[in-house]
This record gives sequence, C-alpha cells and structure tokens, in this order.
Amino acid sequence: MSGKDPLFSVCCVIFLIQLARGNVANIFNPTKISSFATVGFHLKQDTAMRFLRGRVGAFGDFDSDMYTDMIWISQDSSKILVSRWDPNDNNFENPGNPTSLQAIITLPANVTDKAINIIPADFNYDGKLDLLVTATDSLSGESILLLYFGNNRHFTSKPLRLASSFGQTLVLEANGDMKPDLFGEQYLVGGDGKEYVARGFWLNTLSSWPDTCLNGIQDGEEEEIDCGGPCLPCPCLGFASLELCGFNLHTSRDMTDSALWPLSRTRAHSFADINGDCLADLILASEKDLSSMYEVWINRGPNGTIPNFLPPDQDLMLSLPNGAGSVTVADVNRDGSLDLVYAAVKECNYKLADRTLQQPSSPCLESQLLVAYNSRTDKDRPSGALCSGAAKNTIGEKSSTGLRVGTVVMSNADFAGSRLLHSNEILPNNVAGGQGFSVVEDFGMDPMMVRAGDYDLDGYVDLLLPLRDRDQQSRLALLVNTGGGKSFHRKVCASGCDLSDLNSIKGVYAGSFFDLNEKGNMDLVVLHVDSSMDLKVKILQSNFNDQGNLFLKAQGLNGVCPEWCPPPTPFPDPKPFGVNQHGVSFKYIMQDLSSRRLTAQAAQLHQSSHNALNLPYSMFGLGPASYYIEQFYMGVPMSLQWGLDRSYMSWMGVIPNSQLVVSPTDRANVDYWWIQAYVHPSEGIVYVAIVLAVTLLVLAASIWFLERREKYQDEMEKKLTAHAFL
Repeated sequence: MSGKDPLFSVCCVIFLIQLARGNVANIFNPTKISSFATVGFHLKQDTAMRFLRGRVGAFGDFDSDMYTDMIWISQDSSKILVSRWDPNDNNFENPGNPTSLQAIITLPANVTDKAINIIPADFNYDGKLDLLVTATDSLSGESILLLYFGNNRHFTSKPLRLASSFGQTLVLEANGDMKPDLFGEQYLVGGDGKEYVARGFWLNTLSSWPDTCLNGIQDGEEEEIDCGGPCLPCPCLGFASLELCGFNLHTSRDMTDSALWPLSRTRAHSFADINGDCLADLILASEKDLSSMYEVWINRGPNGTIPNFLPPDQDLMLSLPNGAGSVTVADVNRDGSLDLVYAAVKECNYKLADRTLQQPSSPCLESQLLVAYNSRTDKDRPSGALCSGAAKNTIGEKSSTGLRVGTVVMSNADFAGSRLLHSNEILPNNVAGGQGFSVVEDFGMDPMMVRAGDYDLDGYVDLLLPLRDRDQQSRLALLVNTGGGKSFHRKVCASGCDLSDLNSIKGVYAGSFFDLNEKGNMDLVVLHVDSSMDLKVKILQSNFNDQGNLFLKAQGLNGVCPEWCPPPTPFPDPKPFGVNQHGVSFKYIMQDLSSRRLTAQAAQLHQSSHNALNLPYSMFGLGPASYYIEQFYMGVPMSLQWGLDRSYMSWMGVIPNSQLVVSPTDRANVDYWWIQAYVHPSEGIVYVAIVLAVTLLVLAASIWFLERREKYQDEMEKKLTAHAFL
C-alpha cells in the first residue's frame, strides 16, 4: 500500500470539497437545537417581538433570501409591517429600525375600516412578493381588497383597489396559468333586472401589469382616470371595472345555482387536493339559517383557461354542528390523503345573520375536536400511482340526513376542565377603547381555527388551539396526535420536559407552528393580549426533535421567468427566485425501521382568509427513519393546454433532513421542472466530522507506517541479496 494510493487521495479530496461547500462555520458551528437544559418550548428573547404591538397576519419570503419573514398588522390596524428574519443576528428585524428595510404600508386615508387580513402572493408574476390586504365595510358588510405590489425591498405606497365581495376572498389558482386568482361572492344583475348574489372566480388575465397599475391609486381618487390602457378606469372601485384592472370575472351555471347556500362569512375556504390526483380542489364553507356545511368541489383540471370544478354530491358535503369553527386540511392518520379537522363548542348557537352569539340554553362547556376522514388512502397504491385520483371518495361518516359528519376524536372530558373559546370571550371587553369586539368581526379570524403541524417530527400531525383553562385564562394548547390519528390529548410534561414558558402566556387568541431560522424544527408563534391590553407576539423555540426524528421540508414556487421575465425588465439580474404557489400538493413514500411502507400528504398555502397563518412551505415529520425517501411527488394546479400530460412530477431517492425547493418553470414538459435540495446539518455532524478526521489521520498514519516498513524491508532484502553475490 502506498501513500499515493488513489482511494486515499479521493477520500481526502471529497472531504475537503464537502468541507468547503458545506461552509466551515456551518459544520463546526451548526444550528443549535439542544441549547436548553430540558426538552420543551422555550421563550425566545427576540428584539422585534418586545417592541412591536399588533398581530402576525401572514408569513412570506419578502426579500427572496429563502428565510420566512413575518407580516404584521399594527394594533390599530392602520399599517402593515414586514419584520424580516436576520440569519446573522438570529432575530427578526424591527421594521421601525432605520437600518432595516422600510417595508411599511400605511392604509389610504379614505379606507375607513382597517385591515383584517393579509394574503401574500405574486399577483403580477414578476417573482416578487405582493400583498392583498382585506378590510371590511362596516355598513355594507363587503370586503374591500387593496393590492400592493412589492419589489423585494418595499411595497407601492398606493394600492390598487379591486372590486368588493362578500366575506373574505380566497386566493387560488383556478385557470392553471400559475397566476393567483380570486374566489368569492358578488352581486350580479339577472335578466329580470333584479340583483342576486352569485359565486365567481376573478381570473388574473393580464400577461403583464402596466407600470401605471403598479403605481396604484392616489388618495381621494374616485373618478375614472386614464391609468394606461388595460387599467382604465383606475382605481377599480366597482364590479364592472374589475375586468379592466387585470382580473376577469368568470361564473358558471354550477356556481350560480339558486339551490346553493350562501358562502359563510365567518369560516375560511380552502384550496387543497381531496381526491388524491395532486390537483387542488375547492373546499367551500356555506351556511343557511342556522345550518352550516363544507362543500368539496373536485377540480377536473382547467378546461383551457376556464375553471372546471365538479359540483359535490352528498358524499362530499360535510355538515357542521352549531358552534363549529373553520376546517383545517391535514393528513391526520398518515395514509396519504388529506382529512378535514375542526373544533366545535357543541352547546353554542350562532346567529349567523349578524355574527353574534345567542344566549345558549346551557354554558358553553361541551367542547369537541372532530375529524372528517378521507376515504381515499395511498397505503396500498403502487409508487407510480400516488397522483391517480380516486374514482369515488367520501369524507367523514354518513349521517341520517345523508350528509357527512366528522368523527369526535377529543371530547369534553379529554379537555380536562379546559374548553374551547367562542368569539365574544377571546379578548377582554376593554381592549380597543372599551368597544368589546369579537375576533370574528374585528380580527377577521375564526375563534376556533385549528392549526396543524408535527411538533416532534414523529410523522403524525399535531394541533394547536387556544383553550380557556380552569382559572378562566386562555392559553395555547398543544393537542398531541395519538393512536395513529384516531385520538388526541393535551400535551403535558413529565420529568425532563418543560412547558412552563408556553403555559405562562395568558390572553392567547391564536397560535401557529413556525420553522425559526429554517432549521427543520416546529417552533411556535403565539398571539396574545398582555396585561396592558396590547396585542403582542411571542416566539417559543422547540427542541423536541432531540429524539432523533427526521424531517422533510418542501416548498413549491410559481415557476416565474423560465426564460425571460415580463416587461419592462425581461432579463433581470439577479433572476427572481419566485414566490410560493397556492394550492401545491406534496406526497412521499418511504419505509420505516420495520420496513413498513409509509406515505403522507400535505398542502401548501391552502387557506388565505380569516388569519389562516399558513406557512409558505410544508413540513413532514418522518420519525426515526433510516432510509431514503423512495419517491417524492409535487402537484400544481396547472392547465394542460400547453401539452402537458400531467400536472405533477416525482423524484426518487430524496435524503431525509433536507429542504426541497421545486419550481415548475416549464409548462410544456414537467420533466424540466427544476428542483434544489438543501441538506440541513444536525448537531451530530460535528461528531461525524471529528470521527471522519480521526479516521483519516489513523489511515494516513497507518499508510505512512506501512510504507516506511515496506521500504525498510526492501532495503534489508537488497543488502542480503548483495551479500549473497559477494
């Protein structure tokens, strides 16, 4: 064996290359997970969180640095602020700091009602994050939509005002051109001259937005002003002018059927794949009198550029109990299909006309958590058939009315004295100047919005809900998925576990999972009211994944600029990274340590209203896996009119503990979609590097010793041979 052995040289070169590519700082100073003495959720002392007053309205990558930022609504709801994540400082920036990007929006003076919801998306398809801000007209009950365009550093100072609609608008991809569209209700005039309310899609039809449209409107402008061609008149104040501002109304006979119930104004709609074909379906909340339900409209794929959704039958209509909140979409039982999760205060009756709480006949103490399980499963499907939709699937269990109902997975006794909150008791009466407002009306969010995430990365999603405890204080409760998605219980800690920071936060009205610093961990963002009646946000860092469970993080982009970008800059430098797409579906197949087949599904940005707080990515817990992910799927709501034979793509051999970024840049061939994988170093990489270095040193020393020994023996042999000749 020689010191010039090629295998040894190759090993050394590979090690040095990986060391350089991985960045020495990342390898020998990796993201710390176990920086606390105990396992649990630990309060992060973040500078911005201490100074900001308001609430988090959405998450998004504002400056395209691949770190998720927080988008705030100020306490008086008159401003929108972006708090950027600074990876160098390991903190969120205070938007008021002069050294930070001044991404602050002040709502126009002529908007009398303040912001209640924020929807981040790329509306002009330039690869940069825009914001659609929703406010409610207190007189008409209509939603006012204000569109602000972004450039990665700030937003337009004046918004483009879109047409109004009832309730909060859903952002989705309806016609398959990868541009965000809108869905809602609007007044239409029939052939008899009478007005009626109809459901409709507002399709984002402009190939590019003129600069004059991007400049927005001026304060006080109410007359028609020439904004330059396709944006005339501007601003878009009414339904008739909406088409001229880049959105074209589309309705169908199915959507204008008089038998349809009015859409709910207090519950969130969703856009996620229910029948398993990797194409997002429409999940609509509707209500009539004192009855409520969710309708699942199956997406058959855009017919050219026209939305094509199949009206639901009774097997896809979920009847809700009185007092039920919004539905959250999640794969609860890890079978590769999305289920519908929601909570209900059983004894509470809501007067839907004015969204106030009627006096119940008995105290609101009967709390329930329900799941409407999806009948479709991928457990027995071959790997190549995960995106083949079910010919027929159902949600929930059949009731006596013929509609479907959810299964109770957590009942009143399971809450152990705690209970769910209704809208009139989320916040104290003296908040907001003694007005005594409800979350539904003034925050634009449902008081029982269940939020899902896998806190311990064991493969089964857990839930977050604010609960009122025995001491009448509202706290954020972590509901742990047990029994393979068949039951839940509130997380309590035994010895060695710490939830004291979580339980110390009182006045909680919402919470969300969040991957702080993009390290592949499920931390918590908690929205609450402090003792001074200020709206505050706290961040809790998690180190529950010390158990050795792995993760897979995935995000699907909108495929902007595959070859060139829209005018006026067709070849920008740098090329835009893109913005996360609404309604993307993810699936995977793998094996666990017992060689059992595992599959799961997740939806990206499936909700956009009622303060949904959806993350712009999907996070899968994989459990203690030791194998590669056999196959990973991503499906997008893309039209097949460009010659595609499918709207999904799959990849094999994905490494666990990695983040996948997929961009469907080629609309004519899914095989040309590009994917980037970022493998996250764990704490163990330090020890792996040390062991590798020691191993290389031992091998080098062994090689040196053997080489010296071989030379010595060769010399001795030569001496003996020379003596023999003498």
